[in-house]
Amino acid sequence: MRPRLNLISLGVAVIAKTVAFYEALGWPKADSSHDGFAKFDLGGVVPGIQSRKAFAMDAHSDTSESSGFSAMALAYIARSAEDVPRVLAKAAALGAEYRRRLNGLYMATFFGAGAVGSAAGGWAFAHGGWALASAIGLTLPIAALLYFATERAQCGEPASVTR
Repeated sequence: MRPRLNLISLGVAVIAKTVAFYEALGWPKADSSHDGFAKFDLGGVVPGIQSRKAFAMDAHSDTSESSGFSAMALAYIARSAEDVPRVLAKAAALGAEYRRRLNGLYMATFFGAGAVGSAAGGWAFAHGGWALASAIGLTLPIAALLYFATERAQCGEPASVTR
């Protein structure tokens, strides 16, 4: 894969106004531009301008007006059609999939708890051998089981009805 960008897509409120701005800067508009999408060739990198609404539809976003939709994308144009699956597979292998923040919290908690558990296990073994390490190791699962048992009982109770 060549290490370069080919297309930078920007979603804007008013295409004509944005196109006029870049043309005023002296950027040459590509002949293949049209009312819904304008391109400017900058010597290998091409900014593409389209409406935020059209960009949101292309990105399968629920809305083009929320603060969560950035209306910006970076694109890589492969050298051939045969190159596309290989590049996509490589990007997917590198984690090119949007993950929600909750997944990051889970991973941080998982690895943080693992580090704390390793430190506690080492301390327990150093101060009380296998007996203390095993006792601590059994305490947390038993506490979790007791918590689970009490939650199940609460969930099985009928809800009160107020009329």
